[in-house]
Amino acid sequence: MYGVALTSTFPHSLLAAKSATYSDLSATAKTILAIVEERKMHVSFSAQWGVDIAELESTPESTACTAYGAYIMDIGLQGAFVDPPSLGVHHSLCSSA
Repeated sequence: MYGVALTSTFPHSLLAAKSATYSDLSATAKTILAIVEERKMHVSFSAQWGVDIAELESTPESTACTAYGAYIMDIGLQGAFVDPPSLGVHHSLCSSA
């Protein structure tokens, strides 16, 4: 689960680094903060089902999630600040179940 948040945050951090305008940087920063808040929500939901933060952080990232994260980073490193590919699919790819 922890890997899901990191997979989402790294490409957006790269976008922030490549921002040419304050507007781009601000939009990317808001997205990163939203991902951090979403992670808190996932931790809270997981706790309701008896899964604590230690288990979340020690659960291995699935192969598909690792590959998707590598793909997003590769795309990000190739270009300038652009709209990233759909990051919404990561939730289904990053489940180890």
